Amino acid sequence: QLEQLADIKSVESMFTTTIEPHSLKVFEITEGVDKSALEAKLTEAKAVDTTGKTKESVQKLKDAIAAAEEIIVDEEASQKAVDMQVIVLEEAIGGLVEDDVIPSANNIKSLVEQFEKEGVFSNQGTVRALKTHLTSVVHYEEQEAVGKVVKHLKSFKVLLDYQLDNQLISNKVYKALQAATDELIQKRQ
Repeated sequence: QLEQLADIKSVESMFTTTIEPHSLKVFEITEGVDKSALEAKLTEAKAVDTTGKTKESVQKLKDAIAAAEEIIVDEEASQKAVDMQVIVLEEAIGGLVEDDVIPSANNIKSLVEQFEKEGVFSNQGTVRALKTHLTSVVHYEEQEAVGKVVKHLKSFKVLLDYQLDNQLISNKVYKALQAATDELIQKRQ
């Protein structure tokens, strides 16, 4: 009986396979992948007018289009890859940036509001001082009072210096607002 048991164990070992975890591969199921949303978004992306947009943002769109075209012809592309590429295309379309934006106090004010949304200001008083000052500049721009626009922009720069010196704004915010202000002063003089 021991011999029979030994024979059974040897036969059993022939049919038992040990699978090492590192040898396993995970395959995503690619059957039934719906690429219609990607195809529609690709058609939309190709139709976008990029005239007057920055080179960088146009290049991002071109790269997203090229990647989408590759996924569409890839027979092994997963649904997740297709869905992610739709998002990439949407972001590239939405991320197109106007080139040669005409500087204005409203543009600088929008930049302040963007920084405010990002939560980079130390307090609301800092934001309020910037917005109030820029509201005055906008008023003088609308009246086409160039002298007053330049005068108030120069005092806006003094305000920025004060806020930076007192650590009310970051160096990043300071540089961005100073650059925009300098550009507007240069255009107005």
